[in-house]
Amino acid sequence: MIKMNSTAVVVTIAVVLGALLLSRELFWRFDDSLDLHSVKSITDGGGTSRLLHIHQRSDSRVDTVRRTFKDVRDGKTDVRLWIEGSADTLRTSITGRYYSEIRTFRIATDSSTQAFLVPNTEHGLPTGWGQVVYFKPDGRLAHIQLMAMNVGDVDEDRILEVFDANRNTFTRLDPATGTWVPVTINAVIPQKKN
Repeated sequence: MIKMNSTAVVVTIAVVLGALLLSRELFWRFDDSLDLHSVKSITDGGGTSRLLHIHQRSDSRVDTVRRTFKDVRDGKTDVRLWIEGSADTLRTSITGRYYSEIRTFRIATDSSTQAFLVPNTEHGLPTGWGQVVYFKPDGRLAHIQLMAMNVGDVDEDRILEVFDANRNTFTRLDPATGTWVPVTINAVIPQKKN
C-alpha cells in the first residue's frame, strides 16, 4: 500500500511538472511587450569615447530567451539612440524583429568605432545584416544599413572591410558621406607551392 501511494505521488508530481512546462511553452513563453535598454561605448573621429544608449520598445509579444518575435509580419520595434549628455536623438524602427545583440567594431575610414545592431536571427538572416551606428564628423549620430555576406578584416589591421561584389573591391564606411567607399587593402596573399 505504501509503495503504491509513493508511486502515485511520483507520477502526480511528474504530470504536474510536465503540465506546467508544457503550458509555459504554449502560453507564457512570450512577454507581452519588449522594453530593452543597452549602453555601448563608441569613439568619435577624434578618439573621444562616448556612451551610446540604445532603447528598444515594442507592444508586440517577444521571447527574449529564444530571440523570437511573435508577430514577424506586423510587429514593430521602435528604437531610440542617443549619446549620454547630448540632446541629439536618432530614431529608427525594425519590423518583425528587435536588435538582440549590439557589437562594437571599426569599419570606417577614420579612427572612430561604430556600434552594430544585430537583429534576432531566428529567421535565417545573413551574418552581416544590421544597422551600423556611427558619428558624423560634426559629432552627430547617424546610421546606415549593412547587408553583406563578405565582412571581415582582410588585411588584419583590426578594421573591418566589406567586399562589394558589384564593384569587385573592398570598402569601408565614410562617416562624412555615409557611403561605402573603396579602400586599398595591403593583405599578404599566400603564394601557391609547387
